Amino acid sequence: MVDGAPIVIDNGSYFTRVGFGGSPQPYLFVPSITAHWKESPLANKTQTAGEELIFLGKNKYYYVGEEAQQVLSNPTSDQYDHVSAKYPLKDQTVDFDELEKLWKYILQDSLKLTLHDTTVLMNTPPYFSKSDRHRMLEMLKEQFDIPRVLLERDATLAAYGRGQTDATVISLGHSTATLSAISSGYNQDHLTVDLGETMTGEYATQRMRYLLTNSSCAYTKRVVQSVPTLDVTFMRRLKESYAYVATHYNQKLYDMEAPMAAAIRDRESWLRRRRDPRTYLLCERKPVDTKHVAIGIEVRSLPTDDSELMFAVERVGVPEVVFDPARRDAAQCFKAEEGRPSYMPGKKYGKVCPIPHDGLPGKLMSFFELMKKDSVAVPSIKTVVITGGNVSYPGFIERLSADLFAYSEENNKTDLWNHSCKLLASHRTCRTMDAWQGGSIVSTHPSVDWITNEVYQEYGTDVLERRY
Repeated sequence: MVDGAPIVIDNGSYFTRVGFGGSPQPYLFVPSITAHWKESPLANKTQTAGEELIFLGKNKYYYVGEEAQQVLSNPTSDQYDHVSAKYPLKDQTVDFDELEKLWKYILQDSLKLTLHDTTVLMNTPPYFSKSDRHRMLEMLKEQFDIPRVLLERDATLAAYGRGQTDATVISLGHSTATLSAISSGYNQDHLTVDLGETMTGEYATQRMRYLLTNSSCAYTKRVVQSVPTLDVTFMRRLKESYAYVATHYNQKLYDMEAPMAAAIRDRESWLRRRRDPRTYLLCERKPVDTKHVAIGIEVRSLPTDDSELMFAVERVGVPEVVFDPARRDAAQCFKAEEGRPSYMPGKKYGKVCPIPHDGLPGKLMSFFELMKKDSVAVPSIKTVVITGGNVSYPGFIERLSADLFAYSEENNKTDLWNHSCKLLASHRTCRTMDAWQGGSIVSTHPSVDWITNEVYQEYGTDVLERRY
């Protein structure tokens, strides 16, 4: 813990990242979730003399962060049937009551700070309205009594984290997906576009279960439908560990077809022959055969006594919907089209491979057209910053770069995207921390103009309009 350093808080819809200004990485990762009683704990309860009501096992009315996750993910706990989950930030809405509980848990319970002598830099998500930002500042000043505060846009901090003041920011997070234009270090509110839920990490997790449930492999389909313990947390870990972006999606389907059929036959034959049904459970990521590693077939042990998953197409099918929403349906996801073996420039099977207009590359080029009409935002076109958890798949940057060049050539838009443009992204394991790292840099800059108590007393929450 760094004495006297500003506190940097990145409010995320899945994790809230907390740390100290000047540090390279956050100090805490707190799940953005709370657990409450489904109904009042005082209902149908008469307290007698000397009796103490025990709420949630620890004299608590609610749990926050990891404690809430543990209670909600453990069906054997005494509290599981009596509590429900609430999210401070979800589906582009904010619950300030739950957000206050989360901040209190972070600042007072976890960091144990003296709030009247604390400096806090905090991000505001892109979907926050003017009234939401005012409410946030009011809470920090009046309810937490923090003397020095600074609120910055999420996309602005992400651009700062990559050393840019003029950039287009692609942010694909857990429950939000946006395009934002940053000009001269300021977020242009009129140039912020929502990309829709199909490009969020939450949708990708649901898609992993959907594809496995409708898998072309009858063995995997049967296992998923018969094992109810495959919860959202397990599917998210499965997605993060195994999903990747195929540069040539249709070609990948063609390559997988015959080896996958052979692997399924080998696996089912092996399962029938083995004597001890639990011996294989210790081998978590053993491939079916060495020759199948190149095409991406994996076997995954499940958290049950005797169940396994075999999947290949699902690995590339999960993130493919970001580039081609037409692959949303399972039948289309598993189908290799004769005329569209890949989305790369050139000819294949005698036909030109077009880039979908409603995928991320097409939407980004449409966003560039919108920015081109605004003279202030034109410098931001040539640099694209990519951030968020749903862009962390291996091969994501390579596919996006190839599709952007192909789209610009097919549609005669090389003036918007050419070899003078650049994509900027941190290592794929760190892309969820770009906004926090940008806040860490900004909070230690000597020219930061903090909102002090004196300034707040003079202007109130309208001080935000004087700055943004």
